[in-house]
Amino acid sequence: MKRITALYALLIVSVLSCSKEDMGNEIPACVLKKVNELKANDEGPQGVSMSEYLFEGRRVYVENKGTFALVYDKNCNTIGMLGGFAGNTKVNGRDFAEAKLTREIWKR
Repeated sequence: MKRITALYALLIVSVLSCSKEDMGNEIPACVLKKVNELKANDEGPQGVSMSEYLFEGRRVYVENKGTFALVYDKNCNTIGMLGGFAGNTKVNGRDFAEAKLTREIWKR
């Protein structure tokens, strides 16, 4: 009886630990293409990276180029720029510090 209860509890914990954010972990083809372009540039600066964030209820991709970063949607449309000379921290009028890092896709 204890084993059945333990298995049932494990099943409940497993189901409850899943979230909508865990679904759809595929990296869009256009983002992979950008990563391959970054990899091909061997002489680029250190710290260049591509990361995935949850921002405004959707997944966005940040291509960090060292002195600035471009923010893309899932179709690789540029939705904002961070950093740069002006030190911009906003995308669509919202502070990007509110974004949640979900994973680092690639880093030099």
